[in-house]
Amino acid sequence: MPGNLGFRTAVVRLLPSYCIQNDFERARGLVQFSLSVSIAASILVAGTGIAVVYITQPVSAKALYLAMILIPFLALSDLHLGLLRGAKKMVLSLAPTQIARPAVLIVSVLIASYLLVEVSSTVAIILMFVSICLALMIQVAGFARVKSLWPETATVKMDAGKWFKIAIALFFADSFYEILNRIDIIMLGSMYDESASGIYNVAARTSAMVSIVISAVNAAAASNISEIYTTEGAGKSLQRLVSKIARWVFWFSLLISVLLAVFGKLVLSMFGNEFIAAYDVLLICIIGQVINSVAGSVGMLLNMTGNQAQVAKIYGFSAIVNVLLNYILIPEYGIYGAAYATIATTFIWNASMVYVASSRIGVNTTVLCRKTS
Repeated sequence: MPGNLGFRTAVVRLLPSYCIQNDFERARGLVQFSLSVSIAASILVAGTGIAVVYITQPVSAKALYLAMILIPFLALSDLHLGLLRGAKKMVLSLAPTQIARPAVLIVSVLIASYLLVEVSSTVAIILMFVSICLALMIQVAGFARVKSLWPETATVKMDAGKWFKIAIALFFADSFYEILNRIDIIMLGSMYDESASGIYNVAARTSAMVSIVISAVNAAAASNISEIYTTEGAGKSLQRLVSKIARWVFWFSLLISVLLAVFGKLVLSMFGNEFIAAYDVLLICIIGQVINSVAGSVGMLLNMTGNQAQVAKIYGFSAIVNVLLNYILIPEYGIYGAAYATIATTFIWNASMVYVASSRIGVNTTVLCRKTS
């Protein structure tokens, strides 16, 4: 994430607005600037990581050196994913990273495990490097083809300060969101019990299957929301699209939630019989995911309409609340305490964002919104 400093999301918001306005001078400038920032930031992050490994000299130093070298390639792959989403090339944006990269990695690991006595972490990272580079080549070639269809421009315009400010806010929003997703697992392991943390992690990650729908819809709809907001503002067209998204997200998420509730023990048993004990925690986590689906794609809407600073503040505040609740509840209730803290925080940040969307944009993102003609 520090490797592209929020530009993966920033280009999804900005590129469609420039293209719809035929401002290809700024579109080209945005591409150049985002690439420059990502390359510089990712090399800095990788260099810092290499220095830390060199100083500390852990047992897995060789593998970690190789892992750090991967960071610039991963950052550029993430950025191109955003650029292709911004250009509304959804299949081309997701296929290299979600299909080609894991497929190549799986096949290469199977071949290596057949040819070698042992597939070490070093070998695995080398194979990961190959899969990442292949996916990146596809992404770069795909976006080059998209750019070739843009009208030629005599100059390239830069709004570097504006772009960087937007990207940094998005970076903090994404960072705080990652903290919200991980801090309960970390605190549970450090304050309570590592084995309990592992069991809770499986339950939490399994419940995340419910969010597949909202992630997919967000990926597909982000550039459309940016276009509509640029051309028409927060009018009926935007409300109609957001309401349609809310209904799709809620009903499909509810369906997955019911299936997980019914077959949850079977799914958990795939990780080992000891994980069946996490079924009650899985149900609590599913409730949190349903709350998330009721609010709709509110975070994405705010990011695509210039309210990324508000998103960062809400996520930041929620992360602090989540840490405090975990600190209070985990010693007393263990994995249930972590689950209660997560569900409470999920309600807080969703309710806060729904209020901001309503008050600042005049759009109701929830499934409770009436259909608009």
